[in-house]
Amino acid sequence: MRIDVGNIDPIEVGILAPSGRFLVLMDSETQCEGVSATGGRVVITPAIAAGMYWDAEGKEQVVAAFSEVGTFTIHVSDNLETEPDGAFATKQRYVNQHPSHMVVSAGACQKRKS
Repeated sequence: MRIDVGNIDPIEVGILAPSGRFLVLMDSETQCEGVSATGGRVVITPAIAAGMYWDAEGKEQVVAAFSEVGTFTIHVSDNLETEPDGAFATKQRYVNQHPSHMVVSAGACQKRKS
């Protein structure tokens, strides 16, 4: 899926899954597999996209981003932590017709190079 976002800089991308879990796909420090942003356009490949969240103990967890069936809200902002409600957002529907067996590698989300 492609989302034109204009001149947002820097670009951070997160998704709100149907279950209510918010996953970060790309922020100022980290970029996960399956998402890229160049020239005012965000490209997400659901079949390989990974995302991260922090569990109740504060430990970072990396998972398949689109493993659920339903409507995902994609948030694109210059700072996801401070602007989740004011961020550019669009709803995309992703239909998973089979149970997800995607295995996310340990390196699916990497620190961005400065």
